[in-house]
Amino acid sequence: MSINKEKLSKYHFVATEIDFKIHTDGKKIIAGDWCNNYSCSENKNFEVAEDVSKDIASREKDDEFVKDIKTQYCEQLSLYLNKFNKENFHANFWKILILSWLNNYLQTQLYRWRIVNNVLKDKKSISFFSFPDQDVYKCAIDTINYKQLIRSDNEFNYFHFKRILKYLKKKDYEISFIEKLYNKENVLKDFDIASTVWLKDSDSLLRKIKIYFLEFIDTVSLFLSRKNDIFIDDKTFRKKDYLLINIYLRQFPTYLLKIFNWRLENRVFKKVKIDIEKRKIFNLNYKINNSKNAEFIDYINSSIIYDIPICFLEGFSKLKESIKKIKNKPKLILSSIKHHHSEKFKFWVADSILNNNTKFITASHGAGDFKKFNPYFELGDMAHKRVTWSEPRNNKEIQLPANNFFNFKKQRKYSKYLSYADTRGVFFPERLTGKRDVQEFNLNNIKKFNFLLKKKIQKNLIYLPQEIPNWGSIFKIKDILKNNYINERASFKKYLLKSKIVVCGYLGTAFCESILTGPTILLYDLNSDPNYEKFDKIFKKLVKSKIAFSNPEDASLHINNIWDSVDKWWNSEEVKNTINEFIQQASPISNNPIKPWIKFLKKEVSSKD
Repeated sequence: MSINKEKLSKYHFVATEIDFKIHTDGKKIIAGDWCNNYSCSENKNFEVAEDVSKDIASREKDDEFVKDIKTQYCEQLSLYLNKFNKENFHANFWKILILSWLNNYLQTQLYRWRIVNNVLKDKKSISFFSFPDQDVYKCAIDTINYKQLIRSDNEFNYFHFKRILKYLKKKDYEISFIEKLYNKENVLKDFDIASTVWLKDSDSLLRKIKIYFLEFIDTVSLFLSRKNDIFIDDKTFRKKDYLLINIYLRQFPTYLLKIFNWRLENRVFKKVKIDIEKRKIFNLNYKINNSKNAEFIDYINSSIIYDIPICFLEGFSKLKESIKKIKNKPKLILSSIKHHHSEKFKFWVADSILNNNTKFITASHGAGDFKKFNPYFELGDMAHKRVTWSEPRNNKEIQLPANNFFNFKKQRKYSKYLSYADTRGVFFPERLTGKRDVQEFNLNNIKKFNFLLKKKIQKNLIYLPQEIPNWGSIFKIKDILKNNYINERASFKKYLLKSKIVVCGYLGTAFCESILTGPTILLYDLNSDPNYEKFDKIFKKLVKSKIAFSNPEDASLHINNIWDSVDKWWNSEEVKNTINEFIQQASPISNNPIKPWIKFLKKEVSSKD
């Protein structure tokens, strides 16, 4: 159908790189800098949509909104999933299985919904290039696949933006769709962002032999640990500490290499196809009570059954079958990682709770519990209790020594480096907080350091990436630092003890680990990602002690002043007291950290609450 150009809006909405590259007569309004590969060009012939995550008050309302409807959707989806799969599982069973995906799904959908609605509110009328749905539609196979797709895949994000626009068009918003053909090969060859590469694997003889070997190890491990009262996710502690805790508990450690390995378990669902027609047969009961965002709820109601990962619907029988060989019936299950990623693990946990009255306890796998918008905090809903690094926020939580830092007594030798540790950036926003400008933030800090720091400090400035991205302003950072950009995986761990001062660009595990070893500076705008109110006092002390800074100018001045006498600053009474107080509140350590963990686990096994 041809479109009269005179009737087209003067504004054209762009969702991803796919549609950004196509010429349009209207002024481009891009959903975010991901459309232009985070290019920092000043000669922009387009306008970037407002970052909907910057307004803290609005973000807080959206956070509460998602919490409210998430609980209701868990209930409604449990009925739908039972009908589709001809099962009769309790709602709590499905809650454990789908909560991690649902939490991420509602946040990412609402974020994209806000972008589109804000653009329409501002521009009133927009046009949009429309590729055939069948050419870009993808359904995630499991929870981790949805997360990978929503934060890195152009086609996946394009489809979700387009679907929002189609819904709003039906609600009489002024949106003109310009039909376009889509050549997948020509488009995707221009992109080198990892999306679903991890799903591709070979069926070579060598790989088959490797998998059979891993299955054999799992079978032996399950047999030797069959009488264990406590199952511990082996990623909860460092290898040595995991072994010691099991020895103290007088049980055989359960080392599982294939079972509960999300990188391998998705092979079960790889060849399962989505059945759209069957999904339509079973109606979702749309009793979601929240009047604040009625249109968004209606949009989700019209879309969610097509977005539920395959492992919960078409692949559910395979998921159910895959855990039958696990006969172990522990009284308690402790996890810090697997309940986020492994569908088999979540199924086994849910089955153990309902059929064996097993207790399920989750543990933090890193710092960040003090964050106001911690995406993992709400996942504690699926557990009986939650072990945290930070001081508890409710009666369900308990603080124990940080499980990543047992007997952590490493001290630096105050070598030559000023190490800048960045934070992981994602191409597309993966939660309500957005984090759209992470690389731009890092680039700005490096530019300022390169200009303001003394020459003798500049030459020792190294950049330690948490990951090795291949997009955005990372190339400009490399141009500035040359060989001082450490293009290696796990560079933080390699250079931590060689650093004179570590500057952390994000408030997380790296900052906690660094502050335990020596002079550390936090360079981060705390107002952009606020902390839970009870931790405000300690962060004000970090600022006062010149450990935390909100801008690179003040941080540079401080580094210049202390570089030749860093010990004097770091070992001053005020700084030491602040560090000790922060450690106790955010990532406590102990001379005998295993003891309180053993005491806690034994108490939980014997108690009936």
